[in-house]
Amino acid sequence: MIVACDVGYGHVKQIVAEVGEKEALVTLVQSLPSLVRRIEKGTYGVSEHPDYVERNGSAFLVGVSADTGDETRIRDPYVLMQKLPLLLERARKAWSRKPELLVLGTPFQEWKRLSGEITEEAGQFAEEVKCFPQAAAAAVTFRIGKPFLVCDVGFNTVDVVPVDDGGRVLADSGVSWDKYGISKLLVHLRDHVRSVLGVNLSPLILEQIIARPRSAKKFLPLGDSEEFGRFVREIVSEYAFEIVTKLIDRYGNTYRMIVLVGGGARVCGRELREISKNFGFRITTGSDPEFANVKGFLSLGLASKGFSGRIAYPEKKTPRKVKPEEKDRKEEKDEIAVHG
Repeated sequence: MIVACDVGYGHVKQIVAEVGEKEALVTLVQSLPSLVRRIEKGTYGVSEHPDYVERNGSAFLVGVSADTGDETRIRDPYVLMQKLPLLLERARKAWSRKPELLVLGTPFQEWKRLSGEITEEAGQFAEEVKCFPQAAAAAVTFRIGKPFLVCDVGFNTVDVVPVDDGGRVLADSGVSWDKYGISKLLVHLRDHVRSVLGVNLSPLILEQIIARPRSAKKFLPLGDSEEFGRFVREIVSEYAFEIVTKLIDRYGNTYRMIVLVGGGARVCGRELREISKNFGFRITTGSDPEFANVKGFLSLGLASKGFSGRIAYPEKKTPRKVKPEEKDRKEEKDEIAVHG
């Protein structure tokens, strides 16, 4: 069994695969919020919760149940390293046994400095551990046939790496912009909601609203939600314009194709694609952009073991397209079911 795990500031994404001679069968694709909160040990009933983790005599909630606000968010690499064992303890609850190989990744800018420490820290969770940089790992999952950029818009950082026409990752020409991830949007929104509307919303809820502004009406009065939806679209467009401008300032017109990966693809992918057209280049997201890094980690891990067969992912069910008016009616019913 091989486990690929993308431990990010915003979420932990993992893929578990059973490896045969010609096929690696993926048995799990999972995403968990990178949230950690210490709790009092022995709290009645909590130990049975999936997010409950014990380590070194202390008790924690790790995952969505730990969401109480900003203080549970991981915002720098030092804290990420401190929380890594807890995040992996939570992740391995989905493993059937100790993996032969655990493939991890770090933000691109921290890889050289932290990869050795991460490999050593995670050694207790697997027979062997390997570590690769984000963005560069995602690049191996794309075959375009011409030079392009991989732009990984994560929770805390934006990592960019060029790829030449032969598919070779030009890591030395890569760049990381710290504090430019989607957390920048969340802070802006959080402050706006608190000061203008007098409401406190958690980061997870704010992420949901950024991705789907119409969902604001679940958490805000109708008049406020409509105004807030317009505000969200405005600041997301401004953020996307800032990212595009930084890409042009750094790389000029060298690359006319940009592949967008990471959580930012869900949050501002549409705005980035629209803005890029005005500058004469194309931004695409591919399939499953939020899982591009962890899929790259799996591919690199399998290759390191000499595996050259097929990776078989579970088939996706295609949901029926819901018309906007149907969606509104469903949300209204859900609201009635919860509050009525």
